[in-house]
Amino acid sequence: LPEPGSATSEIHCTFLDCIHSKILKDASSLSANQSFLPPLLCLISFSSIISNRRYFTNRMCSLTFTWSRDLPRVLVLSTGGTIAHLPDRYISGEQLVREIPQLAEHAQLEAEEVVRIPSSEVGPQLWLKLANRVNEIYAQNADLEGIVITHGTNTVAETAYFLNLTVKDSRPVVFTAAQRLHGTLSADGPHNLLDAVRVAAHPSARRRGVLVVANGEINAARDVTKTITYRLETYKSRDIGSLGYVDRDQVVFYRSVDSKHTYRSEFKISSV
Repeated sequence: LPEPGSATSEIHCTFLDCIHSKILKDASSLSANQSFLPPLLCLISFSSIISNRRYFTNRMCSLTFTWSRDLPRVLVLSTGGTIAHLPDRYISGEQLVREIPQLAEHAQLEAEEVVRIPSSEVGPQLWLKLANRVNEIYAQNADLEGIVITHGTNTVAETAYFLNLTVKDSRPVVFTAAQRLHGTLSADGPHNLLDAVRVAAHPSARRRGVLVVANGEINAARDVTKTITYRLETYKSRDIGSLGYVDRDQVVFYRSVDSKHTYRSEFKISSV
């Protein structure tokens, strides 16, 4: 299937435009015959839809899309939480990635599920598992640009802080979460995941420690806390302020964290 904006997509849409024009031309000569009208109306409606490039290519991309090899590699580790929670069940990180075709514009994505639980069940056992897995992945993948971890909102700050002390790599580890259930009206998870991937793929995110990205803001794991249970702007770094923002057209950092973290931290969990 062609990607939007590609040469193949343009040729494909031009072909559909020709079909649409042909149907309309033939309709004028057949409209006098009343028996042809019902099928003609169906053909005209269908050809109108498929000749609309925006609708047609977007629908195709929501079903399947490929990554450009020129884009940075980013791995998404999923742990459950509201960001992956439908009203009746949890979905996998892979499905979450598939449902956001805009991700293909920013990174070559891979997804791996660690657990699928609410964040109220997250504790030291998962902290160790995540930290060891992140260290293992980075040690084995020199060309990996960054890692995104999807997590529940209640304990994401605690998990992020633990990894901020125990991950031994300067490349970014970016946590993201959601306040609203996936698939519901105005769900914030898809946009938060897109922003997190953009940050993880950005060269300026290196050597800044573990980050938490939500509601367009970039916060340091050392400073961030959840301040309210139901508003989107829940994550704050209180007196210190956020590190930066994810704008529509750019990722901007305004400050760095000088305290020891990640690759400069003295904590080691390899023997734990």
